[in-house]
Amino acid sequence: HVKYEIRPRRGPNAKNDNYHHLHDMPNSGSGSGSDNGCGSVYSAMIAKTTDGGNTFTTQVSDTTGFYFNEISCSDAKHCVAVGTGESGAVFYTTSDGNRWVQSYQLQSSATYAWEVIAVAFNKGKKGEVWVAGSLQTQSGNTEAVFWCSIDYGNTWKKGSQTLGNIAVIMDI
Repeated sequence: HVKYEIRPRRGPNAKNDNYHHLHDMPNSGSGSGSDNGCGSVYSAMIAKTTDGGNTFTTQVSDTTGFYFNEISCSDAKHCVAVGTGESGAVFYTTSDGNRWVQSYQLQSSATYAWEVIAVAFNKGKKGEVWVAGSLQTQSGNTEAVFWCSIDYGNTWKKGSQTLGNIAVIMDI
């Protein structure tokens, strides 16, 4: 039995769980994703177990400024994890169950910020996976945005429809 977990990393670069829930714009003054030159406040890790959780092997460990929000797997080899951080949002993909690659990135700016929270494989269509996220502008406007992949997360296409005035989609 294979199991994946996403975990906040512990130690001097670990994110503060309270800070995790701030959705302020970069450089807004009340929570920009940085801690004034002392290093990133975000970190990300994906760990895998094959023995029911007795031991874990770290597959992704990153302290460059993002954290994972969710992971979804269609089987033990095909998974997608999504994360958010200082510079935007990231999608990570594995097609062998061991090696992860960043397959997509959404770059935030001083006037808008991307966030992705939810990812799910479509159990009815082999290889199809969906990601839900949001775009927030500095003026406070928000919209929900969706991305789809039909090749297990190797390539992505932004959905043509958005939902206005939706700040966060937590599940799909």
